[in-house]
Amino acid sequence: MGQGDRDDRVGPVAVTAVGVAGIPEGEELLTPSHVARLFRVRPKTVVRWAEEGKLTAVRTPGGHRRFLGSEVRRLLAVEDLPVDE
Repeated sequence: MGQGDRDDRVGPVAVTAVGVAGIPEGEELLTPSHVARLFRVRPKTVVRWAEEGKLTAVRTPGGHRRFLGSEVRRLLAVEDLPVDE
């Protein structure tokens, strides 16, 4: 794969928070794409939910949004939606 080529085989990203202020240690942080896939919506919808206060977003030092995995899974359970792992 050449420089600048995108590898579409890579799935959505989830990382674990370590030492991030206000976030419990070990909390899974999900990208908008990952959350969108779980809810079967577009990533822009997930961002809009965050802007409307329906979903909590934290910002990375680079300014990117990440969502708390525990909150996302709790909402999925309330909505009774299957979780795609």
